[in-house]
Amino acid sequence: MKMIRFFNLRGTRKGRKNSEKGQVLAIVLILLLTVSVIIVSTLTVVGTTIKTNITYINSTKSLYAAEAGAQDGTWNILNKSSSDLTSGLLNSSSSLSSPKIAYSDYDYNPDGWLYQLPDINTYPVDIRVKNAWVPLVNDNDTSWIPSVIQPLPTGGITPPPPTKAKNIISNIDPNTGLPRVDPNTGLPVNLLVTGGLESYLTYKINIVYNGSTPASLSIFSIGCWLPQGFNYNNGLSNLQGIYATEQVLPCAGNEAVVWTFPPGTTYASLLSRLGGTIKITVPYIATNQFDIPDALAWVVNGPVTDFPYSYTWNADVKVHDIKSDAGNKEVETYVPKAETRALGSAWSGDYVAAGASLMVMGTNNGVIQTTSNDPDGTRFTSLTHSSSTVNTIPTDSGTNVVGAYLYWSGWFDNTNKVLGASYGTLVNFKINGYQVDFDSNGNAERGSGAVAADPVKNQTRVNTPTGYGYSYSCYKDVTALVQYELKTETNNDLNPGNAIYDVGPAAGCILATPAPQGTPQFSMYQWAYAGWSLIIIYSGPSTLGHQIYLYDAFSYADNGQDIDPTRNTNGPGGVISGFIVPPQVSGDVNVAKLTCFVGDGDWCFSGDFIAINAPSQYLSAPLTIPNAYKLWDHIDLPAPTYFIPYGDPGLPNNANSPNNVWNSYSQTGGAADGIDIKTFYIPWSSHLLNPGDTSVRVDMPTTVDSWNLIYIIFSFRSSATGGDSLSYIIRNRP
Repeated sequence: MKMIRFFNLRGTRKGRKNSEKGQVLAIVLILLLTVSVIIVSTLTVVGTTIKTNITYINSTKSLYAAEAGAQDGTWNILNKSSSDLTSGLLNSSSSLSSPKIAYSDYDYNPDGWLYQLPDINTYPVDIRVKNAWVPLVNDNDTSWIPSVIQPLPTGGITPPPPTKAKNIISNIDPNTGLPRVDPNTGLPVNLLVTGGLESYLTYKINIVYNGSTPASLSIFSIGCWLPQGFNYNNGLSNLQGIYATEQVLPCAGNEAVVWTFPPGTTYASLLSRLGGTIKITVPYIATNQFDIPDALAWVVNGPVTDFPYSYTWNADVKVHDIKSDAGNKEVETYVPKAETRALGSAWSGDYVAAGASLMVMGTNNGVIQTTSNDPDGTRFTSLTHSSSTVNTIPTDSGTNVVGAYLYWSGWFDNTNKVLGASYGTLVNFKINGYQVDFDSNGNAERGSGAVAADPVKNQTRVNTPTGYGYSYSCYKDVTALVQYELKTETNNDLNPGNAIYDVGPAAGCILATPAPQGTPQFSMYQWAYAGWSLIIIYSGPSTLGHQIYLYDAFSYADNGQDIDPTRNTNGPGGVISGFIVPPQVSGDVNVAKLTCFVGDGDWCFSGDFIAINAPSQYLSAPLTIPNAYKLWDHIDLPAPTYFIPYGDPGLPNNANSPNNVWNSYSQTGGAADGIDIKTFYIPWSSHLLNPGDTSVRVDMPTTVDSWNLIYIIFSFRSSATGGDSLSYIIRNRP
């Protein structure tokens, strides 16, 4: 009523229109109704939008949290060792409250290992890591052959139990629990599957059967899984005309190609069809021209006496299925991880080498001594121990030791001193003054309970034809010891391997035969030496991608030889392949580096060098290779003082004449008499390696000097692919 009076008071003039009462009221009511509808609708839309945005924001937050969990799981797998997983995050099974079990490379349990990140975007994130059983094999029914229609058996893939899986890969006889060997030759009997890069866009599968019955070993099928980003180039393998079927099947987030063979196909028949070696080429298509696939190959075979299992696979590559749950989002990724000693895999990591001599010419107040009858410095004093310091590994958070390999080597004056507990095989290994070794249960320990380290592999070579006696090399994987001791000492993960390492013979064990003092030069004791070296492989976020190759086939280089450093042969030279050199990164000086551990190199004998990618015209006469292709160790020192009184000219080793490389100098600190532990760098500016190169030739010729090669390790700048999330699946959770 007040509004009506208000409008009436506004109309004060009398006239015809004053008789149209009520029209203004109707208009006002219509306007009020319209405004009310607009306001209510607007408020409703605003409220709905706010609610929708909240839902969207929450959904986005949970997605980001789940993605973060997947990345965390990937980082843990790629940067942690098995021992880290045992005592670290990934140590629960079935649920977060279930009993903890240790991580195992060969445990394919369906629950995997679980852990939780408590608060990411206000969400707890549950992360599950599983070892993915990639080969399309049913452990309960190996007669099943996969097909496009039925890529999995009705009951799904049944992976092998951990013990069986480890026995297959470790070459263990299930009946005896011991490695299988040929009773006639004493050599291992096994069926090996490996893989690597043949050339760009061609992956290769190598299958080797070391046994006495190659004609009896049936081959049913061969498969190869390719990670996401790589697809098989159908029909272009070298198995054309050999296989019965070729199928590309969905597998572990991407695809696998499986070849089946006609009945009666044996290992021997494949050898003859493929030219004497089973090397299967797998052409592929890549999304990035510098990507290298961490593929995984396997073979399904008929068991024979020598190899009682019906299949095996390339265990150098392990595929992990990582799933992360946060809120209503689930992210799953498949990540392959190549093992350290596997040839042909790149990662963000590198290596360092340590070591020292355990036999010298003799000292007086630290000065090396000799006699007038021994101008060439024959070594006659055995050391109780020697140490070497590592301080060059990056110390940023996230850098971890992923491999540590200990080698020791020496010479004996006759072959009656067979390697054993008394000769050559037992050493004490100390880190920062603490002796470390494995207890009876295989766990790392230190202090008074630790015993001498025994090798897992011994190699010997008789020094013939011009030498005398024999030399040996011993090897032990001490990864767990280095990881354990540094964590015990520092109580955190920030020490990546920098420490003082010390090695010496165990009580009652002689590592080499020293020469009697005053022994005339050129006697048999010219070959006397003993020493050790430790290789530490590390991985970290600040390290560029590298591809690492480690060869430890023990070799003896006699006068006039050019050995193949990649295997125990006399060469000439050797070739390493399987990497792709990427474009140079700004600030990156070196395309590659390599380290050699050589025993019994001598300053007084020259004519020994190491050369990279010499032109083909020099391969038949490697001693004529020009200096431009030779590597220099950057150790340019005068001849030792003990040579000078006897008129020795002091043979050079420098950038202009790098022809006395094995001269008993090392870059690792500590005693170096009689051994060379040297690292050589290949700069980009040398153009000895260039972007796109996939192989390198290495020559190591010698003239007068003879020496032993214990190991050679290469690190090439390469594109690191194992570390990316190769399959990324996002699901809404109920």
